[in-house]
Amino acid sequence: MTEKPSPEVDYVSLVNNLVIPESPTASELKELIARIDQVYSVAQFDYARAKIDYENAKAMYDSLRKQIYLRLMEEGRGKNNDHREAIIQHELENYKLDNGRTVNIVSALNEARERKLFMDSVVRILDQKADRLITASNVLRLEAQLTQ
Repeated sequence: MTEKPSPEVDYVSLVNNLVIPESPTASELKELIARIDQVYSVAQFDYARAKIDYENAKAMYDSLRKQIYLRLMEEGRGKNNDHREAIIQHELENYKLDNGRTVNIVSALNEARERKLFMDSVVRILDQKADRLITASNVLRLEAQLTQ
């Protein structure tokens, strides 16, 4: 079974292949609008998933931080606030799941944040390209009207 390339690589290639010519023709504009629409539709779904994943990871991180802090306070652990923060950080980086596996909650949150920011950039770039196509389309219309 071949491994699927990461979504970031796919989006970078897709977005980079949506090149707006300096002086596009009407048919080039139509083709580009269709291609942008196709990529944009998929990107919006992926962005929504990335945003939800980030918000869920952030909520879990915040909740676990509070739980660990309260437990440390109840147990009287941590000499001072800096020491408690170090313990909390260590526990979040080595969080034990019910099945015995250890996960790094901090890394999971960072990965979710990076994915959300990446998808935000993809959608923003696609919006900008669509805006430039609208401008180019309006220029073509204006040129056509002036040559009549």
